[in-house]
Amino acid sequence: MIFRRTQAGEIALIGRAALMALAMGTGTGGVVGAQDKTPAGVSRSAPPAASSQTPSGATGGANSNAASSSTSKSNTPASPTTSAPPATGRQNLAAPVTMSLKKSLPGEFLYRFVTKADSSQAPVPLTATGADNLAVLPLPAGLKPADAQLEIIDTGRGNLARLPIATTGVTELTESGFKFVQSVSVPVQTKGKGVVGASVALTSQSKSYNRSVLLTPANGGVALFENVPLGEPVTVTVRYGAHPAESQTKTLTTDHPA
Repeated sequence: MIFRRTQAGEIALIGRAALMALAMGTGTGGVVGAQDKTPAGVSRSAPPAASSQTPSGATGGANSNAASSSTSKSNTPASPTTSAPPATGRQNLAAPVTMSLKKSLPGEFLYRFVTKADSSQAPVPLTATGADNLAVLPLPAGLKPADAQLEIIDTGRGNLARLPIATTGVTELTESGFKFVQSVSVPVQTKGKGVVGASVALTSQSKSYNRSVLLTPANGGVALFENVPLGEPVTVTVRYGAHPAESQTKTLTTDHPA
């Protein structure tokens, strides 16, 4: 069995059947008017002409004013109860939930929020501003922080970090947060051509990662594995037909070739 180092950090394994390489690749009231009472036995006579006009302030005037007041009061509606104006839609909007991230290492990064059930959100550039290199990341509507993680991709090296979501305080992004390689490609070839029908497995030493790929013509002879753990030995095993299985073990580090 011959091992040959190829470009981009690939390690090729040449066996009898296959060539294998590991590439790092959200109420109203009224007033009653005064009554004109004439004592018994006294006849009424017409009042003098001069007194036919009621002076201002006389009883008649009072009665008239009282009646008018009563009518006015009974026609006046009760004052409506004053209440606060209804809240507008803008006032009812809750402030967006955010996560504050301090970028403590150089490089270009992408980020997205993922859950076990959904990792379909496309990554977007991580932009930190100010002397503190602080990035304020809005959480998608409806996302429950306890059920999700912040995924950050180092575009330069292909490493990946997954951090718990914190909506208070500041989370620091450091080198130690990157615990995965975004993708690892394993080319399997024979006589310079991609093998079809080979089974390629990638397993970590702790068994926390265990994936396998059956190569089809669409694969072009390359098995692709995502989010492979860093700093832990991983073993690639290729099985093809009746040929003996071929294996190779390697520990990936954060400074692996991109």
